[in-house]
Amino acid sequence: MSSCSTEISSLEQPFIRSQQAPSQSMQSQLSPIQLPNSGLQRFYSTVGQNHVIQIVSNPSTGYRWEMKYEEPVKNCLDVVSKNMVYDEKESFSGGVRKVGAPGKQEWQFQTNCTGLYRITFEYRRPWEQGPSTFKTVAEFVTR
Repeated sequence: MSSCSTEISSLEQPFIRSQQAPSQSMQSQLSPIQLPNSGLQRFYSTVGQNHVIQIVSNPSTGYRWEMKYEEPVKNCLDVVSKNMVYDEKESFSGGVRKVGAPGKQEWQFQTNCTGLYRITFEYRRPWEQGPSTFKTVAEFVTR
């Protein structure tokens, strides 16, 4: 086991399978996994596997998802990319993005170590203090 591995706890939640780590040219073809705006979602993977996570967001309101994690996660999950994506049918009219149209914040991760790693996403306005409006958690179980 790698020096950044952690003990894997009992697995109670259903899982979502992600695709194997693709070549550089195939990375844009990973199917995104939609996270709910609250709760826990668990992902099973192997070292080197990529995952794409999306959460509905509307940055025009000032709210956005902030990612938080503990130090071991930083060493074992790489953020490959982070984007804001919009649905062409829902968010555009006449080729122009609608004002106030929601989209999805998207992160692509690659797992690098065995273990269980938790990332918390909080939906908040960066300038406001106090608890977030919504919180969702992604757990990566890597073997």
